[in-house]
Amino acid sequence: MNYAALAVLVALGTLLVYRRQLLAMLASNRLATVKAEPKIGVGIAVDERYDNGRSYPPFIYLTTTIQNEGELAIRRLKGHWKLFSAHGVQERIIPINRDVLGSSPFQFQAQRINESGASDQASQNIRFNVDIQFEYFVPADDQPHQYSNSYEFDSKSRQMVPVSHPAN
Repeated sequence: MNYAALAVLVALGTLLVYRRQLLAMLASNRLATVKAEPKIGVGIAVDERYDNGRSYPPFIYLTTTIQNEGELAIRRLKGHWKLFSAHGVQERIIPINRDVLGSSPFQFQAQRINESGASDQASQNIRFNVDIQFEYFVPADDQPHQYSNSYEFDSKSRQMVPVSHPAN
């Protein structure tokens, strides 16, 4: 075998090794970028509490949690949480203002649903909705991103269920 052919084979082998390393670095970079992207999650827990004793109907409490499942913190969350109903539930708007949301979730104070003329039968069929909307910034691009979702109370399962898919 001549030395020129051997040199070409060594050069090709070296190029293949560098190509494999480059592809591995690109894949690693893509994975790091995906991990760094924020993944906003919102949960609304429903809790029934007998504030006036078991001989009276329970009150419904909502506890909302906003979490960032990404690895990088998001900044400047500004928006609102809104409870509303056409069926006698007292409307309420709570502002959302957070400087930073990292890996620790942010939990709202539990909100008691006040229903005018509530009876045991009425509380079984109570209907209300919650809208959550906020803007936030991601350090990577420093551009505003939006989160918006609506939830309604399902009286059969006694849970809040999304009625629209989140826009974020």
